[in-house]
Amino acid sequence: MSEVKYKYYLLKNCCLARLEKDRYGLEDKEFFKDGVWQYDDDLNLKLNNCMMDHGDSSVLDFDEISEEEALRQIALSNKILSEQQILDVKECYLFGDKILYIIVDKDTDVFVFNLESKNWSKRSSDSFWDSWDFEPDLFLRVSSIEAIMLICGDKIY
Repeated sequence: MSEVKYKYYLLKNCCLARLEKDRYGLEDKEFFKDGVWQYDDDLNLKLNNCMMDHGDSSVLDFDEISEEEALRQIALSNKILSEQQILDVKECYLFGDKILYIIVDKDTDVFVFNLESKNWSKRSSDSFWDSWDFEPDLFLRVSSIEAIMLICGDKIY
């Protein structure tokens, strides 16, 4: 496993922030917004106020989280998964050589990659598992590596 380079924070259970591991906690942090890490002065001020229990902010309004949890939060907020996120998922299934289902967590939406159109989407977990229960033999379990190969255009041999 790679060395952790950042400390991660979750502000009010919705805003994900990171700070280089060796930096002082109240320095400018990057926030994950619109699929990229970027600086945001307003969110940084809110998080710093929470860290200092200042004003109407509270230390209960943020949590320091692990890198693994941060990656999970990013995956759940996106329709598109990175290669690293795919490597960390729980399960992957191929349906009819056309649809790849990627399950990050059993209780959250399922990521769907259409191999023909190369489009990402999401499907509710309940809907996916209902289909699975109806006909599980139609779903071929594939590894995370195989899922990445399929997405990148390589065939499974």
